[in-house]
Amino acid sequence: MRFSTTEITEPDRILQLSAEQAARIREMTVITSSLMMSLTVDESDLSVHLVGRKINKREWGGNASAWHDTPAVARDLSHGGNRAFLC
Repeated sequence: MRFSTTEITEPDRILQLSAEQAARIREMTVITSSLMMSLTVDESDLSVHLVGRKINKREWGGNASAWHDTPAVARDLSHGGNRAFLC
């Protein structure tokens, strides 16, 4: 998964996902949906809330937030959040 400001800019950070994690994200629909997932960042587990949608058969685009409650995630997204893309 790559994290960047937009779909076309160079990634600020790239995280390796397990096959299971990538499959869970790819199962998301073209309708905006969300899921919680634990990612390894700098050798530490970080629980993130992914909100986004399937762009095509191989790509997902959305935002990642470390907040766990809906209002906090919405606030994070309204301030730009962290754009995440799975290719």
